[in-house]
Amino acid sequence: MTAGATVAVIALVLVLAFPAATKSTAAGRIGSNASSRAAIDPATLPPMTRVVAPFDHPIRVEEAVQLASDRGVSIAGVRVENPTAEAEYTLTPDLTAAEFVEWFEGEFGVSPQAVGWIRNIERPVNANGTLADIPDEAAVITGLPEAVAAPTKEESSADQLREWAEAEAGSVPSGKSSTTAIEPRGSTGVGWRPNTVEVDIEPSSSTTLQFRQYAYWGNGSSPMNTYPGFGLEFQMDLFNNATGTRLPGDIGCSGSHNGKDAFIAKNYAYPAWGVTAGQSNLKSAVSAYADYNDIFDSCGRNSMSIGMRYPHEIPSFAPTKYTVLITILASRGNSTSSRLGSSIQQVNDGSCIVPGVALTDCMGVTNGAPPGGWDREGSRAILNENRRWVAAPSRCWVSNAFGYGSPVPTVPGTSDGCYH
Repeated sequence: MTAGATVAVIALVLVLAFPAATKSTAAGRIGSNASSRAAIDPATLPPMTRVVAPFDHPIRVEEAVQLASDRGVSIAGVRVENPTAEAEYTLTPDLTAAEFVEWFEGEFGVSPQAVGWIRNIERPVNANGTLADIPDEAAVITGLPEAVAAPTKEESSADQLREWAEAEAGSVPSGKSSTTAIEPRGSTGVGWRPNTVEVDIEPSSSTTLQFRQYAYWGNGSSPMNTYPGFGLEFQMDLFNNATGTRLPGDIGCSGSHNGKDAFIAKNYAYPAWGVTAGQSNLKSAVSAYADYNDIFDSCGRNSMSIGMRYPHEIPSFAPTKYTVLITILASRGNSTSSRLGSSIQQVNDGSCIVPGVALTDCMGVTNGAPPGGWDREGSRAILNENRRWVAAPSRCWVSNAFGYGSPVPTVPGTSDGCYH
């Protein structure tokens, strides 16, 4: 059996052993040497990868798209990094550049600053079959004025995040949760799991759905307690009854796009996604990424996932109090309903050593569990799939008590339920 086939078999076994893991962690946990580039087998990765060609200074998103067209450069999207948020816009019929700007301002309360083109390139491989370095893209001299991150007048999701987190921190009755408990696990006596997480899934347009996760840490819990060398991935999972496994080469599942269209939403090429801490000092420090690599996932699962390589960089909004908003604008799929699950995971960054390898392909790929073990410290439950909750397409709920309590459903569009 070839080395690549051996890796694939091991990965498939690990999928069965860790059904709650994303991607991929599948492709995942396959080696024991976290410092070796051989830990990532190119055969277990998609043939294409994304790189960012940085601008010499921030410009407007619409200008970034037009500049690529004027210069004959093929791009997949635009990277945005503001003091308050990290985000990406993907060129798609479901969302124009102007509509992305409107979405971004509504989510983050400030105009977006485009910092680079996102380009899809063929993944380079060395003659010996190992991953080759991907050289940094040359800086793009735009010749355009620098864009300013101007605040908007309308209340944004980031404003609501701050209000919600302040209510949680102050134990102000909000109809959502109680955060008086202390995280019961963690090698230092305090934990990394958020006290409270709210998930909102709601229509945004006739072609898109909005997914949001609001997370709050306090009362002895903190993202600073994420173990060194680990990031966090925030998942909102969709399920159907499909069988089989997604394999390299975009095969393994029946239906369009390797079965990824057979849910309420598609988990590839999100028209827009972003992350904010509701503060002015997030910048690009957390290294947020869309986790598109779902090779070796079940055909019956679409993971809508955004990761942070450096959650230790999340700024506090009050002493020992932290909050983040993870937001995804996804294209609608072919189904009117999907079963749900959700979690937050610690993922090892030991394979993120090959220059140019996207975080979606290297996070969670090497072996090396948190000190407390995967079962004890690997994830924070938000909604177990075996509860068989369904989104058709809206569904909103709150998970309290660090994930050890039962989720509480809320009602979209109400002040005590979903914010939007």
